[in-house]
Amino acid sequence: MGVLVFRKMLLTSVATATLSVVPAKAAVITSADGAANNSSLGLFFDIGVGAKDVTLTSLNTYVMPGGMYDIYYRAGSFVGHNTSSDGWTSLGRVTVTSNSATTPVNFDFDDVTVDANGTYGFYIFSARFDQTGSILSYFGQGNDPSAIGQTAASNTDLTLYRGMGSAGRFQGGTSNPRAFVGSIEYTVAGPGVAAVPEPASWAMLLGGFGLTGLSLRRRKAFAPSAV
Repeated sequence: MGVLVFRKMLLTSVATATLSVVPAKAAVITSADGAANNSSLGLFFDIGVGAKDVTLTSLNTYVMPGGMYDIYYRAGSFVGHNTSSDGWTSLGRVTVTSNSATTPVNFDFDDVTVDANGTYGFYIFSARFDQTGSILSYFGQGNDPSAIGQTAASNTDLTLYRGMGSAGRFQGGTSNPRAFVGSIEYTVAGPGVAAVPEPASWAMLLGGFGLTGLSLRRRKAFAPSAV
C-alpha cells in the first residue's frame, strides 16, 4: 500500500475518531388546562422528566401587576414536603415592576438540570405577600386532593402535574388541585459524544503514525548531500 494512499486512510480514520458534541435543543412546554381562573400567594406542582436530561431555563406565567416572587425546586415530588423549606433549593427571585394580568411574565431563574426519568417539585411564592396585588394566577377551583398529581400537560421531554395552591410560605391548604398556567422553557442535551473508535481503528491509527515516521526517516536517509 502506497504511503500517500495510507495517509488518506489515516486522515479519514482520525476524522471518524474525533469526538463531537451535538448542541442542545431549545424547547418549550405549555400548560393545557386553560386560562387562569384562580389565584393565591403561591403554587406547588411537580414536573416529570422524559428519557433525557433537561435543563430548565425560565418560565412564563401570569401574576397581578407588581410584586416579587421566589422560585424553589427539589428532587422528588412536593407532596409531603410543602410545609417546610427542608430539601428545597432556591432558583432566585424575580421582581415584577409592572405588567398586565393578562400578559405572561418571564421568570428568568437560575438554570437547573433535572435528571432523566426523575420527578421534581417546584414552588412559586410571592416574596411580598403583604403587597396588594402580589398574587400568582393559576387554574383550578374546588377541593379534590385525589386530583393532585394528575397530568396537566405533557410532551416527549417533560410532564407537568397538577399541584396545590399555597396561602403562606411553605404552606399548603385545601386549594387543590391547582395547575400551573403558562409555559416552561428548557433545553435538551443532544446525543453527546460520538462513539469511541473500535480497536481495529486504533490499530490503523497507530500503524499509520508508525508508517509515516518510517517514511520520513527514509527520505532523510536518501536525501542528496550538499556539495
